[in-house]
Formats: sequence, C-alpha cells, structure tokens
Amino acid sequence: MGKSSNSAILSFDKEALGRKRQNKTKQVDEIVFDEDKRREYLTGFRKRKQKRLNDRREKAVARDKEAKKQETKELRAHRKTEAKSNYENYESQWKTQEEEEDNKDNKESNKQRDDAYEDDKTYAQVSVVEDFSMD
Repeated sequence: MGKSSNSAILSFDKEALGRKRQNKTKQVDEIVFDEDKRREYLTGFRKRKQKRLNDRREKAVARDKEAKKQETKELRAHRKTEAKSNYENYESQWKTQEEEEDNKDNKESNKQRDDAYEDDKTYAQVSVVEDFSMD
C-alpha cells in the first residue's frame, strides 16, 4: 500500500458516508407485489417439490428403460454370435462325420455282406457284394 496523507484518510470516511446517503435517497418507497403471484409462490413450495420428485422419477424410469433396452441388445448380440459359433461347430463336426462315413463306406464297399431272411415256410440267405464308386 502506498502512503496516504492524513487528509485523504479522513476524507475517505466522508466519501463513504456520502455514498450511503445517496443510496438511501435512491431507495424505492414502496414495493408492490401481485397478490396472486405472491400467494402462489408462498403456497407452492410443496407443488414445486412434488414436481421435482416426479421429474426425477420419470428420468430414473427412462434411464432404467434405456439400460434394459441396451442389456437386451447385448444379450441378443451374444446369442447371435453363440448361435453362429454353434452352427459352425455343428457343421464342421457334420463334415468330419460324413468324411469318416465315406471312408468307412469305401473300406466296406469291397466287403461282402451276408443277410438272412426267414419266413414261416422259407429261409433265404443273400450274399451282397458292393463295389460301387461314383468317382
């Protein structure tokens, strides 16, 4: 702080008091309220509080709904990928099984098979030799 003269220090209070007097003279003499709006404001605390609570509840419900929608979307995507992987797994197993059966058939195709058929009066024995290839 800089040095102030004695007269500056003493006159500062005088200036401050002058500003206070000036502010007092500028004050409004009478404040007029709209009686209906005043009554609404004074009696509306409960209504405003209830409105805030209802707004919060509605936002919470909307958040929950959105979260459930997102969860359902994720679950649907998970099931879709799981079904796709299950299908691919099934398809690969099916192909390997078909290949094994084809290999078995090729091995067994050169073999002879004996079948017996029996009826009341007749008995038949059939020998089947399969050697058929589509290659």
